Amino acid sequence: MRYSIKAEMQNMARGEALSMIPADTLERIRRTDKRPEVRVFSIANEGVAKGNEVKFGMKVQKAIQYVKDMIVKIGERLNLGTPVFHRHGQTNETSGREQIGEVVGKTVKYIGDKLSTLAAIYIYPEHRKLPLDVASFEANVEYIPKADNKGEAVDVDDISAIALSNSAIDKPAFETATLMGIVQCFMQPETKEDKIMARIKAVRESIKSPARGRS
Repeated sequence: MRYSIKAEMQNMARGEALSMIPADTLERIRRTDKRPEVRVFSIANEGVAKGNEVKFGMKVQKAIQYVKDMIVKIGERLNLGTPVFHRHGQTNETSGREQIGEVVGKTVKYIGDKLSTLAAIYIYPEHRKLPLDVASFEANVEYIPKADNKGEAVDVDDISAIALSNSAIDKPAFETATLMGIVQCFMQPETKEDKIMARIKAVRESIKSPARGRS
């Protein structure tokens, strides 16, 4: 089985982007989608993020500092299969929201001089035309309060979802939490050469296998 990869990558090599996705996950997707599309987003990086804290149904914006250890922890706590939604909800609750995709791969790597957590997201076919170019993760983040509504992140758990949007209407918490590239994975039709090689392989296997009879 061979795959043809069409990609437009800004900061990653094609093979590197594809290697984020486990083979069995890609096979599962391919059973129902013959031309799956995966978009790679940066969801967090070293530096300051303008996060929203929900208090009594109201959102309070805080500037939270994230160091390298926190970026690694976000990568560790992000699970494959995490649901992806179009824009944020009022809270971190996922019930009642329309899911547009799922996380199918992840990695932590340097983008420029900043350590970043990247998520490979499979966009469901019916939502593929949405102009999505920014991302934010929804999670419980523990931080140490500082002056002037600032803080330093020290722990993260329950990354319940990823929210994708368009930079024309929404700004992500991390300024560089943007689309890194698009990978389209589809199976190439078998060529005549492929079919001949498959037959040769089958014949060789039958010759190697000893004949079995009943005693």
